[in-house]
Amino acid sequence: MKKIWKPAGLLALLFLGLAFIVTGCDAKDEDSTPSEYSLNDFDGWWFRPEGYVSKGISIVDIFKVDAEAGNWTIYNKHGAALETFSCRADADGLTLNLDALGDATFGLKGQTLVDEEGRVNFVRGEPMELFDPAPFAGKWYKSGDTDSNYFLLDGNSYQKFVTYLPDEPSETGTWKIENTTRIFEDNSSAEETQLTFEVPGDMFGGDSYRLTEDNTVLFDGFHKEYYVKESILGTPAGDAAIAKFELICHNWRGPEFDSPFLTFSDYGTFEITTFNEQGEGVRESAGTWNLDGDKLVIDFNDGTGEIIPYAGESIAVERYGMTFTKND
Repeated sequence: MKKIWKPAGLLALLFLGLAFIVTGCDAKDEDSTPSEYSLNDFDGWWFRPEGYVSKGISIVDIFKVDAEAGNWTIYNKHGAALETFSCRADADGLTLNLDALGDATFGLKGQTLVDEEGRVNFVRGEPMELFDPAPFAGKWYKSGDTDSNYFLLDGNSYQKFVTYLPDEPSETGTWKIENTTRIFEDNSSAEETQLTFEVPGDMFGGDSYRLTEDNTVLFDGFHKEYYVKESILGTPAGDAAIAKFELICHNWRGPEFDSPFLTFSDYGTFEITTFNEQGEGVRESAGTWNLDGDKLVIDFNDGTGEIIPYAGESIAVERYGMTFTKND
C-alpha cells in the first residue's frame, strides 16, 4: 500500500531502538586519540543474542561490517540487504554512522558488541545465506487474470504493465523484501514478509504487498487487490489462491440495497455489517472462516457453524436466511 512518508534515514531512525552511546555528528579527532581497534576487528556478521529485548522500536537484527569498504549494511532475516552506512573503529570500539542522526558506538567484549552499560547488543556469527531473487522472477498477474495488469520481476528490478499500455511498462524500478509487524485492533500482532516496489524519485516510497501462499501471492489489504505468480496459474494451488483472495478482496452483499454485507479478512475472521433506521452501518465480528476445496467452512462466535458450497460468486448462509453475492 502507499506509504505516507519515507525519509531517507527511516531505517536509521528505527535503529534507535538499540541502547547505544550517541557521539554526535562530528567525527572523532583520530590524530589525538590513539586507535585501539581497527575495522578488521569487527569485520563480518553480527546478530542479536538469543532472548534479546529491545529498549525501543528496532528492526535491525542483523548487519555486516565490511572493513575494506569502511561501511556496514543492514540485512533482514531473508538475507536481503536493506541500507548501507559508513563506520569506523577507534579507541572506543565500533562506531556506526547513522546519517543525520549522528553515530552509535559499541565496545568489543570477546565476540560481542556491548553498549555503555555493558549490555550485549550483538554477537558475532557465521555468514548468512544471501537473498536469492531468482524464485520471484517472472510475471505476477492481478487477480490471477492473464489479460489484466501484471508485474514482471527480473533480478532485483521490475516493470509494471497495464492493459491500456500493453507494449511498454508504465512503471519501472527495483524491489526488495522486508520484515514487518502487523498490529491488529485487539493489539495482537503477527510477523509478515512484505515485498516493496520502489520507483526512483517517488517521495511516497512505492507500493508494498504482503507475500503469502508460499511466496506466490502479493496481497494489498488496503486497496483489496492481489497478484498471483504466473507459475501457479492453472494448478490446484493457483485455483485455491484465487478462490481465497476473491473472497477476501470483495464485499458480499445481501439481495437488497439495505441488506447486510459480509467481509472476510486474510487472517481467517469475518464480520457482518447491518444498517440501522438512520441508514448507518453497524459492523461487528461474526466468526471465523476457512476454505476447504469448494466448501466455505464458517464457525460463528456462538459456537455454531455451517459448511457452504462456494463457487466464487455467491454464498448462501442459512443463519442469515439470504444469499450474499460478490460486490465490486
